[in-house]
Amino acid sequence: MEKILQLKDIQVTIEKSQVCKNINFSLHEKQILGILGESGAGKSMLVQSLFKLTKAKVSGEALFCGENLLIKKDLRKLLGRKIGFVFQEAVDSLNPIMKIGTQITEMLREHYPISYKEAKKRALGLLEEVGIPYPERRFYQYPNELSGGLCQRVCIAIAISCTPKLLILDEPTTSLDTQTKMQILELIKKINRKYQTTMLVITHDLSVISKITDKTVVMHRGEIVEKGDSQSLLKNPKHPFTKKILNAANPSFEDSKIKNLKTPLLEIQGLTKVFQKKKHSIKAIDKIDLKIYPGSTLALVGESGSGKTTLSKILLQLLTPSSGKIYFQQKLMESIPLFEYRKNVQIIFQNPFSSLDPLMSVSALLQEPQKIHNIPFTTDTLIKLLQDVGLSPLHLYRYPHQLSGGQRQRVNIARALSLKPKLLVLDEPTSALDSGIKIQIISLLKNLQEKYNLSYLFISHDLNIVKSIADSIAVMYLGKIVEIDSCKSIFQKPKHPYTKTLLSTVLSQAKKEEILELV
Repeated sequence: MEKILQLKDIQVTIEKSQVCKNINFSLHEKQILGILGESGAGKSMLVQSLFKLTKAKVSGEALFCGENLLIKKDLRKLLGRKIGFVFQEAVDSLNPIMKIGTQITEMLREHYPISYKEAKKRALGLLEEVGIPYPERRFYQYPNELSGGLCQRVCIAIAISCTPKLLILDEPTTSLDTQTKMQILELIKKINRKYQTTMLVITHDLSVISKITDKTVVMHRGEIVEKGDSQSLLKNPKHPFTKKILNAANPSFEDSKIKNLKTPLLEIQGLTKVFQKKKHSIKAIDKIDLKIYPGSTLALVGESGSGKTTLSKILLQLLTPSSGKIYFQQKLMESIPLFEYRKNVQIIFQNPFSSLDPLMSVSALLQEPQKIHNIPFTTDTLIKLLQDVGLSPLHLYRYPHQLSGGQRQRVNIARALSLKPKLLVLDEPTSALDSGIKIQIISLLKNLQEKYNLSYLFISHDLNIVKSIADSIAVMYLGKIVEIDSCKSIFQKPKHPYTKTLLSTVLSQAKKEEILELV
């Protein structure tokens, strides 16, 4: 088979710091090769530097169909036409002020001498091919009108529009719910089979490696520590780092803390939320009953659009329910002064970077909620908050862009803790983080819960993470709670068909010889 991409002794240096060294691997025609590693391993930096998408000094040889990319002067002729890219954040990759159809036709007309009419016809076919319903309507919509999964499909449509020989996918399923992730992975496999497209997939997600890749290289601290056939590598890892990643992907159950608790911290009774549109209404939440006990964690799981975020907004009093009651510490939520309620109920958002003001230092970010609530503080107070979340006093005067993803999320947690709340609403708090950092954040949350007797509403689509922190799980589907039980019972004896479907995507330890076999 023809070698599509061959890297020979690649070294990448940024500002006198070597971020990748001694990189050697080959990618053959029709293959899907995965680059696996944690944040900071150098995966994305390696690929971006090869195509001059970032400022870096690169040495060695990077042969694309026999042509050295490192000495090629005009890469624009290759990018898009022969090499397609799908980047990590689909919404950020699309132009927010351009319609979807325009963005696809622009790519086509850039590389082919065709009319707008011909480009539109091809664009509509691509939208249908990547599984987007009502392509004619989507063609005239903007990115903000589409879900994350649909935006990712649009990005894939743009990337394959010129039928490239090589498709590079950088974390293509990050921030997507479990169901949508599996659909995107199936789409990627379908494209690989139909167009015989060679693919390079950058990921920290073992299920992505297991599901779609033929070969895998494992990167750690800028070097390749292990490589080989994907299934063989996952079944019989040799390097300690690869073994560590595999162990992190299979957490054990938590012992429930709510067996002997009778009085809930927060109780929801018959909660319903209806959004009124011009000609119809949408029932986002339908008669929900939930209880969260002191010092325990209730996980709320379900795919995008199931109503999880709507529920969290109601609990934060950002939305008003259509009917139902919410009790906090046995008092009706409406009877508690808003200022007092919001002090006791805090949220940790999904994206650790966008939830922090980039113009404020860590010190200013920690001070802000205390100033708003007239809570006296000193520098020692701020340092203790940082130490609680595993950061040093040196981080106090840094800005968000000077922190890693895990450090930013620790700052978010410290900020929420500054008000000494009783309940934290954690909205996908680890979805943007790699496996190793996820485990660190989960460990931190568990330690803080034990130390301060915190209660958590943990909203997630990552069932492996839920498995490691939740006492009980509520499964949401189309606005309803279809099943609620202890974490162990949900995983071992699911009752509802939708719960079984969700669990079918979880990495299983049922067969030791198949570490990553899907249930």
